Amino acid sequence: MMTGGLWRVTGAEIGTLAASGGEGLSGDVRGPHANLAVRLCRRDEGRSFVLGERIPYVLISGSRNQDEAAEDPVHAALAGLPLDLRLYCTNKLMPVLREVLQFILSRQQLKEFDMGDHTRVVAARQSPSSAALRHSWDCQHCTLRNHGHKPACAACGSKRPGAMGIEQTGFRNPSTRSARTSGRQSRLHQFAEASAQCLGCRCLLPPQNGSKSAPLCSSCTSKSGEFFLEKLEYHRQTESCLARTASVCSRCQATGPTAEILCENQVCRYLFSRLEKLRSLHTS
Repeated sequence: MMTGGLWRVTGAEIGTLAASGGEGLSGDVRGPHANLAVRLCRRDEGRSFVLGERIPYVLISGSRNQDEAAEDPVHAALAGLPLDLRLYCTNKLMPVLREVLQFILSRQQLKEFDMGDHTRVVAARQSPSSAALRHSWDCQHCTLRNHGHKPACAACGSKRPGAMGIEQTGFRNPSTRSARTSGRQSRLHQFAEASAQCLGCRCLLPPQNGSKSAPLCSSCTSKSGEFFLEKLEYHRQTESCLARTASVCSRCQATGPTAEILCENQVCRYLFSRLEKLRSLHTS
């Protein structure tokens, strides 16, 4: 997590930029933290900033520069936005490791450590569908109150979308699109069709006319019981971890086990663990 301070920017300037859509950013207002402050004001009209306030942010992958990649950590955890791990590893982690390992490794070994075959492996986490993200964001209030134990929304009673399969498209998640490219990408998105993946072998499933695709392909149908028990065990472990972190937050808040958890302390590791498990329950 990174922080940036609005040392030369007042709350009135941020509000003016938010009302104008972020156009015409001056040199004093530019930067990841300043651009994020404009977007936060556009999301919440009651949000205000003071001169010199430090704004925490994380960098999301799939953006052209750091100004567009900056995102609120809580929003990124709830929406499941993928972090730019390559940037964090290259600019933050590797310089520190090189300073430590240069005393015990040769120059060739250090070069192999920096650019070896192990660096070519990239783990890409599947983002949930846009419908599941919208429902997760809208219903987080009632689910947090119940610590995520309800399989459906406790307030509206609606069923979670995208629970039977994983939808994927060839485009970036709509929540990470910038205002400058949203029109062009939305037009391209009209020619893309979301397709479901098999929960077993992850192959693409053929579309079904007028109905949702089956969760398993024809090759994995015979093992449906194994996949069901595997998903059930993962769901149980996620619920158990969410209950433990929620109990810690309830004791820290000192409002009782049934009260709503209001804490959003972004320096607490239990907050992001709780939000991550909550997002996993919505999309599992």
